[in-house]
Amino acid sequence: MVYYFLKYIMRFALYIFYKNIIVDDLKNIPNDKPSIFACTHPNSFLDAIIIGAYSPRKLYFLARSDVFNTPFKMWLLSRMNLIPIYRLQEGAENLHKNEETFSRSFEIMKKGGSILIFSEGISVTDKLVRPLKKGTARIAFGAESFNDFKLDLQIIPMSLNYTHPTLFRSEVIVGIKEPIAVKKYQEIYEESEMKAIRQFNQELFEGIKNATIIVEEKTEAGKTYEVVAPILRAELKNHKNRLSKEQEWVVKSTQDKIVNMAANYPIHQSKLIEKEIKSGTVSFFKQLLTNIVFYIFWLFGYLPNAIPFIAAKKITEKTVKLIEFYASVRLCLSVVLYIIYLPIISFILGSVLEINFLVISILIILLGSLYLKVRDQFRSIIGAKKFFSHKNGEELISIRKSIVAAYS
Repeated sequence: MVYYFLKYIMRFALYIFYKNIIVDDLKNIPNDKPSIFACTHPNSFLDAIIIGAYSPRKLYFLARSDVFNTPFKMWLLSRMNLIPIYRLQEGAENLHKNEETFSRSFEIMKKGGSILIFSEGISVTDKLVRPLKKGTARIAFGAESFNDFKLDLQIIPMSLNYTHPTLFRSEVIVGIKEPIAVKKYQEIYEESEMKAIRQFNQELFEGIKNATIIVEEKTEAGKTYEVVAPILRAELKNHKNRLSKEQEWVVKSTQDKIVNMAANYPIHQSKLIEKEIKSGTVSFFKQLLTNIVFYIFWLFGYLPNAIPFIAAKKITEKTVKLIEFYASVRLCLSVVLYIIYLPIISFILGSVLEINFLVISILIILLGSLYLKVRDQFRSIIGAKKFFSHKNGEELISIRKSIVAAYS
């Protein structure tokens, strides 16, 4: 019960926090077989929240043991389907407890369940795939061996691809590739466990790479991609095959002519599309109407909802030092504060306006959600006006068209 309540609460929170969450190839997740979701880990515990919220299957999560450091946390996290995994850096004396973790994992998979594992064993906010630890392979082979290789356990290579890992209203692309059947390694495993682990890890690594938009951000090609990708995203009519398209953009970003074009284009202007650039020339009346609509939603949608989100942002900025934890803490803190805040503000407004408490709550949430849509459009128009007034505006429009043509 707690799991499903949190799943849908967090799914709604993610809808607010991100402009788009694009899940690629859900059909690669089997509905009727035990499975391990083997995923990259660029954004701390936010990664588990996203996978859990959008997975069609109930998930269990392996989490570092130091978060289970009080009886209350142990009780709560257990009901959220988290299972502690003990690492060397948390004390060699605790490593033997992993036997219990593995046994529980084996039982879950024996019953046809699914477990999420971050196979790199570390969270780093970049767009790369690191060498995989042996934990995923050991749990997979251990589960199959424990059940005489009759489980038909499937390992699903996955990746989380954030356009901007810490930014509000950015995007996430979840890559999901065809599952790997552990059973096909049975003979190799029975001959040599280490050989089976090496070969399995190599196949899993390639699968995860295929699910990832790999960008070496400090290289010329990486810098070029970060300029051209927002331009190309803005021209898309839908998100079909979004993962493969972005991967193609990375490859093409090595071409000299594209590198040269991107070098002459300011990155902060790259998210606008041509029709938005042209909207910078709309009539005074239309600009006035747009401003009126925005500020109406700002007044009735933003102001009643703002306090917990502003507080969460300020607290996160002051307390979080590692970039990998920024978005995770900000999102979760926003949810907690909002759950406390909403009934209070609804009661106050309901008493003043003599409107039912639940009606006020629904109106506040609905108007806040609509405000975000209006806000996104308003910011696009404001950005377009600035773009159009740029002294080299015509030249930049020409470069944009050339970039789009080069990728078509």
